[in-house]
Amino acid sequence: MNLFAPFCRRWLCALLLLAMPLAAAERLQLVTTVKPLALIAAQALGDRAEVSWLYAASQSPHQQPLRPSMLRQLAGADLVVWVGPSLEGALAATLRERPAQSVISFAELIAGPAAIERDSGGDGHNHSHDRGHDHDQRGDHTIDPHLWLQPAYAERLAAALRQRLGLPPRPLLSAAQLGEWQHRLGALQNRALLMPHRSLDYLTDFFGLRPAEALASAAGVDGGLRHQLSTLGAARYRCLLAERSEPDRRLQRFAEQLGRPLYSTDSLGAAIAPGDRGYSALIDSLVADLERCLSAR
Repeated sequence: MNLFAPFCRRWLCALLLLAMPLAAAERLQLVTTVKPLALIAAQALGDRAEVSWLYAASQSPHQQPLRPSMLRQLAGADLVVWVGPSLEGALAATLRERPAQSVISFAELIAGPAAIERDSGGDGHNHSHDRGHDHDQRGDHTIDPHLWLQPAYAERLAAALRQRLGLPPRPLLSAAQLGEWQHRLGALQNRALLMPHRSLDYLTDFFGLRPAEALASAAGVDGGLRHQLSTLGAARYRCLLAERSEPDRRLQRFAEQLGRPLYSTDSLGAAIAPGDRGYSALIDSLVADLERCLSAR
């Protein structure tokens, strides 16, 4: 009988326990502002990063003041990923104090304002958003900050993060997934839906769907009665679609008035756990919500 075996096993367990905090400390501490960016980062980097985010779905990144807990979270981050001042304006001054190499602006990463500006002069593609996700105004343009809903942009962010850690390129979404989603939505391209604001424009554009009509004005604020009446009569809507994080009592009334169903969606992925399929699950859930809405009879 080997009398040293139990002793060795005890020491081996002790060494493993001591090594665990060290391994965790070596992981990149990555903080994103909103959860969808965390879903992208977690899927892109896997166990190479510890990913967290600042704002809950119910909080407005544009208006929410930084709490002491948020400042501590940022202080402990090796890398911070944000959209840019178009979404998290309250954070801009704080991030300017950090070394430039420790911050990634999603808006800058996807090649500058030309890629994310939409003309608000009546072409039907002014990406408006009320409440916390207000849009910057630049002359006759508004900037839609929901960049994570454009899969091509999400892939760019994922590639930049993997490059930071010296990891080889690996797509977030497979060709098979994209093909399946396109197949499901392909026959629904010319169908209309109504939303409080057009939070899904990047996604509907990616899949060739008709942009949602919105109750919000082009300036990103609630339209007046005339605008609302005009919007309600603008098309034969298949359904009305509300953001779960931003309840709007008007939609139930309008749905009854129009005789159309009211559904909900979540472009922030509040119920989705970060992991190796988090971003894929977000897009899949949004595709399912659009499919159900636009298939309504």
